[in-house]
Amino acid sequence: MKYIKKYIKYIVNLTMILSKKLIYGNTINGFTNSISLNSKIYLCTIGKYNYFGPGVVINNTVIKNYCSIAPNVIIGGTEHDYSNFSTSIRLYPHDKFKTSVIEDDVWIGANAVIRTGVTIGKGSIIGANAVVLEDVPSLSIVVGNPGRVIKNRFLQKTPALKKLKDAVNNAAQKGWIKGLDGR
Repeated sequence: MKYIKKYIKYIVNLTMILSKKLIYGNTINGFTNSISLNSKIYLCTIGKYNYFGPGVVINNTVIKNYCSIAPNVIIGGTEHDYSNFSTSIRLYPHDKFKTSVIEDDVWIGANAVIRTGVTIGKGSIIGANAVVLEDVPSLSIVVGNPGRVIKNRFLQKTPALKKLKDAVNNAAQKGWIKGLDGR
């Protein structure tokens, strides 16, 4: 019974990916992605091992590998040209569409909004309800409206490790303990 459920889940996921590929014009690399039934993904290139929560709307975006996109996230889309007489996108050429890029290993929290043309760097985390209006550097944590980088995921730990190594080496020089090199 366990294998039957797993097989059915695989078939449903395969059917979902194929339908999204055919209907919405997406390029999906492999069948390793998990896409919720009511996600709407249009004109995208999608890498491998990604997760898309329910209610996700993604337009004209390149999504690399190992990304987790929580429920109700909006990425890209059309932006209305308010300098024209009408703001309807049906009356004007679609030359203003920019491609958004979500690089490898990005986690995007629930209800986040990412503007068209924005690049999210590798390993970044976008907090829930954040509104990202500009490019995000790699390994950054972004929160708020408008989205601001609050810290880097790993650089904050480096000074603490350096201080710890210095303390151990100082204690070793005084002969209290063995140093990091074993002497």
